[in-house]
Amino acid sequence: MLFISCSILLLLLVSANARITPRDTFDSYVRSQGFPSESTHYATTEDGYILNLWRIPNPGKPVIFLQHGIMASGFCYVVNEKSRAIAFQLFEAGYDVWLGNNRGNRWSTNHTTLKTHSKEFWNFTFEEMGTYDLPAMISYVKEFTSKDKLVLVAWSQGTTQTFIGSSGNVASSKFMHDSVSLFEALSPVTFMEGGSGKGLLRDLAKLGLGKPVAELWPYSFLQDNKAEDEVVKVLCKLTLGAVCKITVDLICGTSNLDSKNAIADFTTHFPSGTSTKDIWQYEQYIDAKSEFFGRFDYGKSGNQAEYGQNTPPSFDVSTISIPTAFFLGAKDLLVESKDFQTLRNLYSNSSVVFEKNYADFSHVTWVVGTEQAASIWMDDFKSVIEQHAV
Repeated sequence: MLFISCSILLLLLVSANARITPRDTFDSYVRSQGFPSESTHYATTEDGYILNLWRIPNPGKPVIFLQHGIMASGFCYVVNEKSRAIAFQLFEAGYDVWLGNNRGNRWSTNHTTLKTHSKEFWNFTFEEMGTYDLPAMISYVKEFTSKDKLVLVAWSQGTTQTFIGSSGNVASSKFMHDSVSLFEALSPVTFMEGGSGKGLLRDLAKLGLGKPVAELWPYSFLQDNKAEDEVVKVLCKLTLGAVCKITVDLICGTSNLDSKNAIADFTTHFPSGTSTKDIWQYEQYIDAKSEFFGRFDYGKSGNQAEYGQNTPPSFDVSTISIPTAFFLGAKDLLVESKDFQTLRNLYSNSSVVFEKNYADFSHVTWVVGTEQAASIWMDDFKSVIEQHAV
């Protein structure tokens, strides 16, 4: 009880002057920043998950759909200052902005038949997010806006699920190609080079904790809004983002262009949760003995039962022909150059409409960057969209 009381007290102390707090809803925060907001849009996937979509409405304008990264939510695109928050910048540039929330994050925990606290509900990874969630959300947006195509902007795991959903050997591929006029990939995550590379996350993955954790706890991962979670967020605020900046640096790469204040604001709604199995699949990529971007590995016997072969099938990214823009960070510890090059060698050259590696960008600079960072990359980002938005 004392722990909870202290948590509440700390939260109140920080909230008094905070630009955004864990108590803010999407609507309350976005409207406080002077923008319109809608948060009552829901898409149901083919396998029954009910996903909450958010919108900064600009009716009749070209549509842009923003997909968040792992354990994040649509909040990641609005928490930075208005002059550099991606969603706000796109709205002011004249676009109808939509933001998705994957299954299992705090705003997408409903299902047509499964109970949220059941093992069955949490039996998913980014594979299902790519083949079910993304097509369902895009389909809803297209129908609601009466638009045939939209621009898709994805960051981190959002790019992973996009590559999966658009791969030639999955059922959703044709729909994705018919629906997306441009795919802007911010820190594209696919191959992870068999455990090579640096960074705290890669080091932790090498410990092999994903499998035992997921088997012992096949449920949510950092999804429940508990008092402990609040304390982490508050400590980040009280230290003006310093504590969280150090953590981000260890995992995502160190950049002077990442704002401590923006990181502090980012943590007010991060982590928003996922499944332990989702984390485990990334660990499989890092632990793989060779380059691999494919389906979940259940082991030899499990793979035989699931796929009819000893090893999981790879995703065929070579068939993707959606116009694609690659935005890379030279200091990104999660997407190293050799990881990206493996993907790039498979990707059709005719599909790549833009590719740039930004010198001092980490994995998170796109969403928590300083004003200087925005001045470096935002014009490129908008310019590519202008050429492909419909």
